[in-house]
Amino acid sequence: MESLNQSGWVGTIPGDYNSSSFGLGFSGSPVGNYTGNVSDQSMPFQGSSTMVTAVISFTVFIVGLTGNTLAIYVVLRYSKMKTVTNIYILNLAVADELYILGLPFLTTQNVLSYWPFGSFLCRCILS
Repeated sequence: MESLNQSGWVGTIPGDYNSSSFGLGFSGSPVGNYTGNVSDQSMPFQGSSTMVTAVISFTVFIVGLTGNTLAIYVVLRYSKMKTVTNIYILNLAVADELYILGLPFLTTQNVLSYWPFGSFLCRCILS
């Protein structure tokens, strides 16, 4: 049987010698199989800063996607807009939009503390 002591370590109750978890030695150091510190495990949606970051990221995604899409549309739609400066702005808008399209995946990874989208999207998005 396992118990949680005041330092946050999971250890065996004295007298329970058939347990597969570890006990604490005489010096207080872990002995046996290591199962981890309970306080080090990251939990999804833990803390308000994670949610604030997610809301800010979502806002940047919506505004960035809308603004860059409009810039691309205007430069490509009107023939008078095809100057050297506007083509440079078009290239910047395309590059920014490609980054913005990956932002929801990165935000989801930060909020959940793991990558839930599989190995294919991991290679595509994070490359």
